Amino acid sequence: IYSSASDVVFEGRTFMRSLLFDYQKNEKVHDIDSQYLLGLNMMVCPITDSGIKQVKTYLPEGDDWFDFWSGKQFTGNTDILIETTIDNIPLFIKSGSIIPFATIGNNTSDSLKAPMELRIYPGKDASFSLYEDNNDGHEYLNNKFTNIKFDYSEKDKTLTIGNIEGSYEGMINERLFKVVIVSDKNGYGLKPSEICQDVYYKGKKIKIKLL
Repeated sequence: IYSSASDVVFEGRTFMRSLLFDYQKNEKVHDIDSQYLLGLNMMVCPITDSGIKQVKTYLPEGDDWFDFWSGKQFTGNTDILIETTIDNIPLFIKSGSIIPFATIGNNTSDSLKAPMELRIYPGKDASFSLYEDNNDGHEYLNNKFTNIKFDYSEKDKTLTIGNIEGSYEGMINERLFKVVIVSDKNGYGLKPSEICQDVYYKGKKIKIKLL
């Protein structure tokens, strides 16, 4: 979410938007007002009434989609009926996405220093730029921030993590990334994934063959 917010500031992108923005040629999305896109990779179907047990969701054509809560993959241009509970709402991730998950700590500093899980949603090449700053003040307006670029190759099953670009006071130069290729067996929901590939990153470009 923090990286998506930086895209709004620096790239002029929208944080939340209608499906029509990304799928203009698909007439099926023109009248959908019960779903929205979040950032570059997510689609949310909010529940706005009580007592809803199921909700019909349209997965746009041109992309495959992963159910965030189950890891199950669906083909685009599909209507599906999703069970809902008080704990979650329908949330889908595009195939060809990289989503970072920080461990929740006692404070922001603890969370940033903890190992970070990188979930790769396969099927297409994927990229993501992880934005970080000191989490306070306006120093980011003076270019006091960092970006780390992640690139996944579907053909080679490799992940390339680029050099840290930029700097800020208190920046984290080294960390542990726990890489996961999402499936219906691993890498879904809010709990840490059971099977991960540990990558020790020291701020310099590294290329990893994923198992």
